[in-house]
Amino acid sequence: MSRPIQIYTLTDGTEWTARQILMRLRSRWKQKEIAIHLVRGRLLKHRCPDKIFAKPSLTKPRTKLTITEKDIDREMMKLALRNI
Repeated sequence: MSRPIQIYTLTDGTEWTARQILMRLRSRWKQKEIAIHLVRGRLLKHRCPDKIFAKPSLTKPRTKLTITEKDIDREMMKLALRNI
């Protein structure tokens, strides 16, 4: 048996489901990578339509740590000292 669909009432009086808001955000901002957890998080925090339908901010991707020549030399020295 499936869960009942939860309907959220916003401050302007309109009633929405999380899936409807997701489809509206995807069509409005032309971003297909918007996920349902973003919508549910917004609905838990706010009921204001301006905040719920605001443009999603993209987070910065994690960057790899750069390895310098000094780090490589240190690792090689540790390896050499372990094998003596």
